[in-house]
Amino acid sequence: MKLRFSLKYKIFFGFLIIIALSASFVLINYSSLNEINNLSSKVIPISDETIVLVNQLDKLVILESSIEEYVLINSEEYKDKVFSEIDVIIKKSERLDASDKAKSDKLKEGLVSLDYNVKDLTSLIGGKGTSDDVNQQTLEVYESIKYVKNIFEDILEEKNRDLNDNIASQQVIVSRIFNFLIIIEFLIIFFGVFVSFLISKLILSELFKLQKLTEEISAGKLESEVTVSSNDEIGELAKSFDKMRLGLKDRNDLLDSLLKTFKGKFGNIATILVRKDVSELINKNPRIEKILPSYLRKSVKRDREARKVN
Repeated sequence: MKLRFSLKYKIFFGFLIIIALSASFVLINYSSLNEINNLSSKVIPISDETIVLVNQLDKLVILESSIEEYVLINSEEYKDKVFSEIDVIIKKSERLDASDKAKSDKLKEGLVSLDYNVKDLTSLIGGKGTSDDVNQQTLEVYESIKYVKNIFEDILEEKNRDLNDNIASQQVIVSRIFNFLIIIEFLIIFFGVFVSFLISKLILSELFKLQKLTEEISAGKLESEVTVSSNDEIGELAKSFDKMRLGLKDRNDLLDSLLKTFKGKFGNIATILVRKDVSELINKNPRIEKILPSYLRKSVKRDREARKVN
């Protein structure tokens, strides 16, 4: 038993191949797309921490200036300003996420040391310490600031390196996806053209056979069989054509048999009578002449020519 596939299913099958190729692209690159998504989600936090680190370095520079002004002027206003800036630096530093725990611990120790040294400095200035003690403590405060600044710069360099690695990884994945996309697009175009050509060839080849059969039937050639083998709408149409051909052939054979019988029994008189009736039918419908037996068609032609002469 042959399976019947209509034209719409054949065309649908062609489109299904193209859709399957597109779906395979998505499925194959699903993990890569997830990887890009994960990498992208890390970019914003790293960028935010980079901005915080840059601001912290700027605040340390401001803190140095504030300490210098406080040592020179020795006013409560500058003292409060120094401690306010240190508090801001410590609080924002708590939000930083250093991947290296050792650096994170050093940063905490450096900030604590900076806070203690600044408090000792304010105690010396407020307690009227000697200028040598104040200068020595001021140097220790500057050393603490430098130490914290170096840690911030190390962490900032680490974050910049992580950000660059993240971007480079995304570029590699995007490049891989893009190259694969080009291959998939080429395959889609190739299979699209191939499937279209195959389907059109199957359809047109069968239609050309039917066209040739129609021309043969119109010329009175009823012996040619339909050779269309497709199991779709064209195949059904070919079967209908073949039934029509067989029906015309049976009627033509029957008419030929009757004419031969009449001619055998009644001779030329029957032929003349039949020819006369057939001539009248041909005048009403000229296409009937094409399905007549050859001898009768010649007889009708001679009769028509004789009428034209007379």
